[in-house]
Amino acid sequence: MNLNKALAIALLAAAAAMFAATIAAVAIAVGGWGEPADEPEAAYTVCFDAGGGDVAYSVEVARGDALTEPDPPEREGAVFRGWYADPGLVRYWSFSTGRVSGDMTLYAAWDPSPCLVTFDPMGGAFVPSAVVGYGSAVEEPAAPGREGYELEGWYRDPACSQKWDFSADEARSDMRLYAKWSRAG
Repeated sequence: MNLNKALAIALLAAAAAMFAATIAAVAIAVGGWGEPADEPEAAYTVCFDAGGGDVAYSVEVARGDALTEPDPPEREGAVFRGWYADPGLVRYWSFSTGRVSGDMTLYAAWDPSPCLVTFDPMGGAFVPSAVVGYGSAVEEPAAPGREGYELEGWYRDPACSQKWDFSADEARSDMRLYAKWSRAG
């Protein structure tokens, strides 16, 4: 056998041995052959940012696992809308399909609680109710008519002792405003 042929056979045998060793190492690393690699399963931290709500905590979740949906947080004057994967509240997080692939924070989204404002015309013409968001101003309705009277304003109480200021006061719950009248003329 000539030297070139012997060298080629030796190189070919060495390459085959290296290839087989590489395949075996990969198989062992992924648990295909032999003993699985002693790599700990990756765990990630998921933080819940309640955005002023009553819940703020974090949990550990294994890579690729589903995340258990927590009870909805509560916040005065707001209705919980859901959890989002970004602080801009664009990417909604679905607990049924989402999988954890790294450390992450979920952000609570809130809408203002609706407040029903009822107007009691106290003898005047009907005034429709209004719905505004918690902490919002209430738009002053058109003055209801009442024969022989002029509207003095709207008040928080039936005795008309606490005047409602439409330019400064804010709705914080369902409420009723009462018309106060004075005789015309």
